[in-house]
Amino acid sequence: MSNKNIFFINSAPNSDTLLLLIEAHDSAKEDGNFVVVFSTSLYDYIRAIETMEPFSDSLTDDVHVGMLPLIFKAPIKPGIKIDGIDCTYENFEQIQQKISTQLVEIFSWCNKEKIDVFFAGVPHTMSPIFIKTPSASMRTRRQNAGTMDEDLSLKIFEELVIPALSIEMNTEPSVKLVIDALDKYTEHKSSFLSDLITVLIASELINDENAETAADTAADTAADTAADTAADTATEYYKAWLSYELLEEPTVIQTGITCEWVPKASYVLAKFSSGPGKFKTLNLANNDLISEAIKRGMMRIEPVWKRCYIMHDKFLNDIDDVVAIFLARCLTKENGLYLFRNYH
Repeated sequence: MSNKNIFFINSAPNSDTLLLLIEAHDSAKEDGNFVVVFSTSLYDYIRAIETMEPFSDSLTDDVHVGMLPLIFKAPIKPGIKIDGIDCTYENFEQIQQKISTQLVEIFSWCNKEKIDVFFAGVPHTMSPIFIKTPSASMRTRRQNAGTMDEDLSLKIFEELVIPALSIEMNTEPSVKLVIDALDKYTEHKSSFLSDLITVLIASELINDENAETAADTAADTAADTAADTAADTATEYYKAWLSYELLEEPTVIQTGITCEWVPKASYVLAKFSSGPGKFKTLNLANNDLISEAIKRGMMRIEPVWKRCYIMHDKFLNDIDDVVAIFLARCLTKENGLYLFRNYH
């Protein structure tokens, strides 16, 4: 059994998140290492920032905070409260400010404490997983048409999604149960199961010696047959993670003119540079590595984490948290799973 302790941030953080991270980190000091995992890709964040930053004073309908990864922005869902504030359009600016401030503090603290931070999400356009109802919009499916693995999606549907929802809803397992949940809790009656993929990737590729061995083997092979540059390329291709350094203290940026449908808001500006560092993002160049990690994760029968903490937004806008939590419970030592919902 592993002595790893892991903290998943699978939702936008609330005002409790940093304190929970510190407590979890302190608890792990004497009995194992500690890592933080974000359910998004650092590539998606960097791309959004590179697009938004030049227009910060005058965001438009085409360039706005809605471009940020989902867990970096406030939801608009009346009746749901984050930090006691109703998630309405009118309150978006206030809630987004709190989320941006929390992200600044989390990034700064992790950097100061030299904690390994993994961005283990897979963008929708590259996801091998997709499930939908018969009446779902085809718009979402087109996003990953080139990478979707129908057999793997069906296996996850049958072996993880159905039993997870059955236990969560305390009812008999069935296909109809999943269809009803997708209809009720997702906008497009479909899901890429992003949080589940994050848990599977983390279980297999964080501190994975096999990934390092594959990279070394590929590099050696390339070195025997081509120039050193080919070896470097092969090594990079087989790496599970690409490292980044946080160049300076992150800040909260206030946007200027509001656009038509996204309120005036703020966002976290964190400048990352490729190279040796404690922030790591999943290498998206190797689709086979991602798919194989997902398959191996589904086959695990022994826990991989001593303690697992999950900040989640179960049923807020998807069903993926339910399935991710179901799997994480199986991959964590008994009584070692701690769950924190970011809304009320």
